[in-house]
Formats: sequence, C-alpha cells, structure tokens
Amino acid sequence: YDLSENIKELLEGFSSSFHKAGISLDVKIHEKLIVTFDKGRIEQVFSNLVSNSLKYAPGKPLSISLAEEHGDIVLV
Repeated sequence: YDLSENIKELLEGFSSSFHKAGISLDVKIHEKLIVTFDKGRIEQVFSNLVSNSLKYAPGKPLSISLAEEHGDIVLV
C-alpha cells in the first residue's frame, strides 16, 4: 500500500487536535512510498507517536519527515 497517503490521512485525522494543542506542523512526505508492511501496526505506531506529541509537547512545533533512502523508509 502507499505509506505516503496513509500517513497523510492519519495526520489529517489529528488536525483539530493539533490546532487545539497549539502545535504547528511541518510535514515533508515523499510521494508514492509503496510498502508491504502491516498497515494496522504502522498506523498504531504512528498514532502513538503523534498522540505522545499532543500529550507531552503542547504548544511546540512538530516536524515529520518520511522518505525513502537506499531502499529503506526513514521517519524523522
């Protein structure tokens, strides 16, 4: 599946929470990151990371970068 689109959709689902927490979001996601990961697990991990930023860093900027480097998917 396309991880890029999946992560963008997840972030859209958190948009009102980011706004309420005063978190500015900087997102850099490469297009068409096709993967064969367990979609449910990836969504769970990513949601937990975003939820932690909302809980422990309200008012702070959040930067998310997702790219492919040398055949690996890198999330920063």
